[in-house]
Amino acid sequence: MQEEMDRVVGHGNTPTISFMDRLPYTMATIYEVQRMGDLVPFAIPHRATEDTSLGGYHIPKGTQLMFNLSHGLLNFRYWKDHDKFRPEHFLNEDGKVFKPDHFMPFGFGKRVCLGESLARLEVFVFLASLMHRFSWRMSEEPVVWETSTVISRPPNFCVYAVSRDQELD
Repeated sequence: MQEEMDRVVGHGNTPTISFMDRLPYTMATIYEVQRMGDLVPFAIPHRATEDTSLGGYHIPKGTQLMFNLSHGLLNFRYWKDHDKFRPEHFLNEDGKVFKPDHFMPFGFGKRVCLGESLARLEVFVFLASLMHRFSWRMSEEPVVWETSTVISRPPNFCVYAVSRDQELD
């Protein structure tokens, strides 16, 4: 990400929303963080408003449904090296960023998170700014995500940030 930022944004500038289309590896990295992070494994519960069928199953009116978003984010059938962090999952052969249909960190359909478009912009500006200004090092301790039925969270771990201005001196 830093190499791409140095080349496109430059050292004297700040990454802004206007750079999003010119930073495909950065965008792919953000998508991969969302895929691997899988913060909310299930979508908000829904209720069937009428009798219907889905995948050959009869679903009576009033049935509460919870959609497993993790299935699309972490499934080995959809992702080469599904258990490895690879921003390349979101880059086509031309190096352009794309979002596969099974990538749905904000939900899907008519009930997708209303804040998705704002969140995408905010996450980009926040992460791009941090990556542009700092180099990051993790402690040697392994990080294992804990999953509950509602939200996933990492355990405590140490990260070290060093100003890139100091590195250039």
